[in-house]
Formats: sequence, C-alpha cells, structure tokens
Amino acid sequence: MPVPTIVSQLTHKDLAAISLSKPTSDRRTDVAEAIVRLISSYLYLDGPEDQFHVSGRGHLKALVTRYIDKNAVIELVLPAFPDKSPSRAKVLGTLPDMAEEVMLRRLEDLCRSIEDLYAKGAVLHIVSDGIVYSEILEISDRVIFQYNLALRELVKQLELSHINFVRIADLLQNDNQLYDYPAFSRPKMTEEEYVQSAPSNRKAFLERDIGEFDIEQVRKDDVGVLRTYRGYKKFLQFDLEGTNLMKDTNGQLLSGNQRKKVITMVAKHMLCNGARFSHLIESTFPHAIRLSIHPHNNSGPKLALRVFPWGDIIRTPWHNTLCEKKDGSTIIGHVRLFSNDYHEIVYRYGRPYLVREKDGDMLWDDESLSGTSFERLHPFGLKVLAPQGRSTSFEKVPVDKVQRLVGKYEFVLFLGFYGVKEGGSVSEIGAMVSSRKTPKTQRRSGGTGRVTSPDHILNSCNDNDYGRDGTTPEDLEIRNLQLIQCTRTPKESDTHATIFTSTSEILKNLSKEEREVLGRQKWQISVSSHCDSSKGCSGVRQILEKSSQESKIKQQICFCCLQMPLDQCTKLTQGISNLFYDRRWSLTHSWVKGDIVVIDNTKIIYARTPLKPGTQDFVMRGLSERIQR
Repeated sequence: MPVPTIVSQLTHKDLAAISLSKPTSDRRTDVAEAIVRLISSYLYLDGPEDQFHVSGRGHLKALVTRYIDKNAVIELVLPAFPDKSPSRAKVLGTLPDMAEEVMLRRLEDLCRSIEDLYAKGAVLHIVSDGIVYSEILEISDRVIFQYNLALRELVKQLELSHINFVRIADLLQNDNQLYDYPAFSRPKMTEEEYVQSAPSNRKAFLERDIGEFDIEQVRKDDVGVLRTYRGYKKFLQFDLEGTNLMKDTNGQLLSGNQRKKVITMVAKHMLCNGARFSHLIESTFPHAIRLSIHPHNNSGPKLALRVFPWGDIIRTPWHNTLCEKKDGSTIIGHVRLFSNDYHEIVYRYGRPYLVREKDGDMLWDDESLSGTSFERLHPFGLKVLAPQGRSTSFEKVPVDKVQRLVGKYEFVLFLGFYGVKEGGSVSEIGAMVSSRKTPKTQRRSGGTGRVTSPDHILNSCNDNDYGRDGTTPEDLEIRNLQLIQCTRTPKESDTHATIFTSTSEILKNLSKEEREVLGRQKWQISVSSHCDSSKGCSGVRQILEKSSQESKIKQQICFCCLQMPLDQCTKLTQGISNLFYDRRWSLTHSWVKGDIVVIDNTKIIYARTPLKPGTQDFVMRGLSERIQR
C-alpha cells in the first residue's frame, strides 16, 4: 500500500526558518554552510580527478562567508549563452528555445533557494561571450545581438528576477574596474549601435594583456582545459560545416585531413580567446562565485555547473535541442537525432521551441476540444490549455487519456475549462466533495510561525480532520488519482499558494546508498502536543501556537523514523524534509477561480498556506480508485 499523501502547510521560507532556528555557536557559519551545501548540489562533481572536497569547498565557503559578513547580496558569475550553433543539424534556429529556458530556470532556482536561506539573497551575472567566438565561427554580430536580446526578453517573460545580463562591452567600457553591482548602470543599446561598436569592442578585447599563455603547456597541466579543448573539436565538426573555413580558395570542400587541421586550429584559437575572457571575468568579478559550463576539477576558483539536472556537463542549450518524450521525461541532443516520423516541432513565441515525441494521449477527438494545447511545467508536470475563444467543459475531456497523462506527468493543470459543480462527478475521477469552513475557534499565528499541523490526509476529503488529536488513521485506503478544483479566486488577504512536490523526482536524485537506507526504514508522520522520543522521533519540525479564548496549545509536527536511534533519525529525516521543498522538484501554484488540477496521489505530496478562521475553502476535491500508466 502506498504511503498516504499529507498536507503539511509549509512554505520555502518557513522551511528555511525552521532549519536555521536551532541554537548554534555561530549563526553566520551555519548559514554559510547551508548555502555551500546548496550550491554544491548544483555542481558537476563526478569527474575522476575532482578536487571539490579537497580544496574547492573551502574556497566556496570563504567566498560565501565574505558576503555574509558584509551583509551583502551574494554574487555568482557565469560566462555563457554566446549564440545558437550555426548548425541546423543541432538546433532549431538562431534564437533561444526551451533548452535555454530550462537552464535559465535552473539558475533562478539556485538564486531563490539561496535567498530562502539568506535574507540578502543572490544574483547571478551571465556574461555573454558571443563576441569572443563569433568572428572565429563566422557568426554575424547582428545574429549575436538578436540572440541576446531574445534571452533578456525571455528572462523578463518568465519573471526570473535574480538573473542579470552583462556584455563584455560593459566590462571593457568600465575601464577594467570591478563590476559594481547594483550601482553599475548600462545604457540601452539598439541593434545598430551594437553592430557598429562590435568591431572596436572585439579589438579592445583581443588586445588585453594576459601575460604569457602557452597553450600547449596549459593543455598538459590543466585537465579542465584539455576537456574543453576536446569538446571544442567535437562540436566544431558540425558548427564549421558549410562555412568558408571548410572550403579552399576555389570554393571546393577540403579533404578530411585538411578539415581536421582547420578544426584543430580553430579550437586552439577559441582556447586562447577563452583565456582572455577568463582573465577579464577574474579581474572584474574577483569576489564572485565563478561557475563554468566547462568541466573542471573544482579545486577553485572555477566550479563546474551541472547545466541540466538529468544531463552530463558537455551538453549546453545553445548546441542542442530539448525533446519531450511521450513518457513525460525530457532529453537533450542534436535535432538530427529526432525523426520526423516520431516527433513534432512545438512552436512558442512565434518560433520553433522544442521537439516533442508524438503522443496519442495529446490527440483529443471531441470537436469541442480541437485546438487544445499542452505545455510542460517547471520543474515537472503538464499544463493543458483549452481552445482559445471557446467555452469548454472539463466533463468532455477524454478521461482515459487524462489518467495516462497524470501517470506520466504526475501533476496536470487544466486552464480555460469550466469545471464540475459540487456533487457532480467526472467518470473514473470521482465526485466533487463540498468545501468546508475553517472553524472560527481555530487560530493560526502569522509570519513563519503561521504554519500549523497537517490539515488532513488528502484521501479523507471530508469533514474529518485527522491529526488534530495527535492520531493518524493507519488503515486508510489510498486512492490513486485526485482532482482539485478552485471554486473562487482567493482574496488578496487570503494565502492561496500550494507547493506540490514530486517524490519520484526526489528518488531519482538520491544515490543508490541513500535509497537503500530509506527503503529499510519504517516511517510515521503525525501531529501531537508532545514528542515521543522513545519511538526515535526526529523531533520538532516546528513548534507553533494555536490560540483560543481558553488556552494556548503548543503542537509539534513529528516526522518519525521508527526503529532507529534518535540522533541518526534526526539527521536522516531533516535531510528528507529539506528535499520536500527543494525548488528542483517542487512546484508552487497560486490558485485562480476555474483552475483544475489532477495529481497522481501516490507520488505527489503538497503543502498549502492556511486559511483564516471562518474562511470558506476555495477548492473542491474528487478521488479515483485507479490510474492508468
């Protein structure tokens, strides 16, 4: 029997406050250590000669501590996003697409997670290096500008507020002084201004004195440089195809050996320019945390970023295309690998945006559903949009296909459909259950202390609020599918955000050893006015006060690992609890009237902010016995 899904009503900031609220000898050290652990979880540390735990970790902690001591915004810098590959065997076009979006969202998640731990927060500077390599690869400055402009527009569209774009021209025109964020102001540049200034900016960049640079010696001494060089040679086989570099003076294609020599020459030229670029970043961002899309041994100061959570470090968005598979997973690779017979191109923002494996579950036969579109959500799940300009009933959706989509994506959000009335039902999903009011005597504190006990086990879906007396029903039958429908738009004074977490995504990111340890344990989640340490309870997740006219009662949310010593249980369960609110596999949804969500009740747990006493709930729920996969 699956483990019951539980609503525990926590937010990202609540969790951060809890995890850092225990007494420590040095709170700043505590925060710095938490941030270092967070950043390291975004790095690529799988190389055979990785030195992160030898020296890189200490270097990272020193940088983080410096910002905390100064009570300043933590700055990270990443040289990246030059331009799209010119090879149409690799990418869909010249502008950013879903591959870039996934990476940008990942970087934003990192910064927001730092902000959850540290009030001053973080900003990530992306220094676009298109001008460094464009002339070598015969990419026009106009194409570089259009790519970078589209990136900025995408960041604005997605509301990624922690990302700041920096041009090399910004650093060169600043007389090579430290990049002063946020005091630095950049005049807006038109396309014509960029194109006209590019040659002089490129000339100034190439004239930078970086001292003696022996490329052959560096390749021998630095494993990261050697890997980067090999990566250059690999992708240049496609990027230089059809360019003048691959032809002789008569326009004839060079021989195989001649092409190899040209690729080697270009790769070395790129390494030299990369060294200049690295020197410029080092001199203008001396105290920033330096991330890299290239492999390194992570001894510091450069730290290799795992660009995609499910990919190796070699694959970058601008050299690849993202593909959504019909099982709900995503992969990244050259567009030439995705056959037209089994895949289709999906358009967004008026341009080709991703490749999707053809899926019959997204083909709905009902004429009223013609034009229904599907979009993958971040970081998981699927959004289904009703046809524009039509009044579409949710009762007409093909339930068998919806069930299979939920089995693949775990969380499916329907927008633009009018829902099911109270007492009505959707075949194979279940009858809608009445909303209920929060008892007037139930009061909840504000701020980070507002979070109370688990509201109810989702499958109850009635007026029985389990857990209020410290008990949890052990023989509760678990339903596979749950439908949640928002019946009214919450007022501004209401808190109405819900965090949905995919436990399957968490399990994918645990090591084999961690999964084995968890699999051997028996778990219990409960609420009580005391903590029974004899059961090996991990202790208090949060102590909170519920006030009434008669008394004040303190309750504890206990996350128990049975049959384990208390100290071991505390360490293990604290780590698991933190995973539930990690932005990489938790999705936050703010409700609007008409929203309909269907979830896989055996894989999704969710937490929501509490309602004020006497407030009518704004959702109705329905359940199904089964789910198709």
